[in-house]
Amino acid sequence: MKRAAPDASALGSQPVTNHIALDPRAMTKSDNPELAAAKRLLDIAKSRGFAFERIAPGPDGPLRGVRETLQFRDEVYLGGCGAPDSCSATRRRRSSLIVPGGLPVAQQLRGDALTVLHTVLWDWTA
Repeated sequence: MKRAAPDASALGSQPVTNHIALDPRAMTKSDNPELAAAKRLLDIAKSRGFAFERIAPGPDGPLRGVRETLQFRDEVYLGGCGAPDSCSATRRRRSSLIVPGGLPVAQQLRGDALTVLHTVLWDWTA
């Protein structure tokens, strides 16, 4: 069932805009733009099936994310936001057979957090 757009008079003086509202948790005054963008990409990754866990203690410890689909197992390691080559991702092709040495690697990627998250979310379809 499709809803009709609300009447402009019912909205008062606030204009209607089509934009993505920023999550207040995503950016604080001390966050630089790269960190804020990485946090937004991390939220998108979670919404697209990735489960993340902190693999070292502390609020800035590295994160490991895993997404399982019918064809692939995607793993993301986020070691830092702005440092080059501090993050990596691996896409392994799933198989019903037991493969010695683990699942075969289909793609690998190394770079900063923005590059790795962007590639995994937009170039590696689920």
